[in-house]
Amino acid sequence: YENRLDHIDDQSAKIQREIEYQKAVGIEVQESSYEDLIKGEQKKVAELQRERAALESEFNALVASGVIEIGSEDWHKYRNEIEGVDEAIHDATISAREFADEIFSLNLSKLQNLNKVLQSIQSSTEGIMSLHDAQGTKNVSEYYETLILNGHDQIANLEEQNALIREQMKGLDKD
Repeated sequence: YENRLDHIDDQSAKIQREIEYQKAVGIEVQESSYEDLIKGEQKKVAELQRERAALESEFNALVASGVIEIGSEDWHKYRNEIEGVDEAIHDATISAREFADEIFSLNLSKLQNLNKVLQSIQSSTEGIMSLHDAQGTKNVSEYYETLILNGHDQIANLEEQNALIREQMKGLDKD
C-alpha cells in the first residue's frame, strides 16, 4: 500500500508545485489542476480504506486465534496503526474538500473580475454621457443601449455568482 500511496502523493505534489509556479508567475490556474488533485485524494482514500480493511482483518484474525491478547502491547500497536490509517483517510477527505473550495474560489474570482469589467464599461459610458450633457449635446441611442445591455450582463453575472455561492452553501449543509 505504501508504494501506491507514495505514487499518489508524488503526483499530487507535482501538480501542487505546478499550481504554485502558475500563481507565482501570474498564470491563471486551471480548474482541471484542482480536479486532478481531488481525484488523487479520492484514490488515496480508496487505497487507505483497502489498507484499513486488510489491517483490521489481520488484527481480528490474530486476536481471534489468541496470537494477540486484548490489551497487550501488540494489541495497542495494531489499534494505533488502524487509527493512523483512519486519520490519513480523514486528512485526505479534508484535502479533497479544500481543493473543491479552491475551484469555487477560482470560479467566483472569474465572475467578480468580469463584473469589474462590466462596471468599468458602465462608468465609461456614463462619463461620456455626462460629458455630452455638460456640453449641451444629445446622447445617441447607442449609449443608452450600451448601458441597458451592460446592465443585463451585470445582472446575469451577479445571478451566476449567487448560484455558485448557493451551490457552495449546499455543500456546507451536508456537513
